[in-house]
Amino acid sequence: MKATAAHHQLGDLSSSVPDWCVVTEEDEDNYYGRWVLGMGFFNVRFPKATTHELTAEDERAFNAMVPRIRIGGLGHASETYGPHRAWPSSEHFPADLGAEIARL
Repeated sequence: MKATAAHHQLGDLSSSVPDWCVVTEEDEDNYYGRWVLGMGFFNVRFPKATTHELTAEDERAFNAMVPRIRIGGLGHASETYGPHRAWPSSEHFPADLGAEIARL
């Protein structure tokens, strides 16, 4: 969803432009959740009057900004996995991947 007005027990968290929010609960007048990008405040109250469902254009924009994940660190975009590509099969992973992760 997208919202502008947002209220938290610590104060006003509103945005001057519609921004993405995650809704986890609702009552008659409000949605409750958090901003997608922000300082990590939970239980933020988004009034229904200033909150709306995502349009198809909003969804495309959101999917374009979702960080891509690459196994093994940063690399060229053609080596990146994300919503636009299928997850790699097991031959793309090093045989000792578990040991590498444990070492981190």
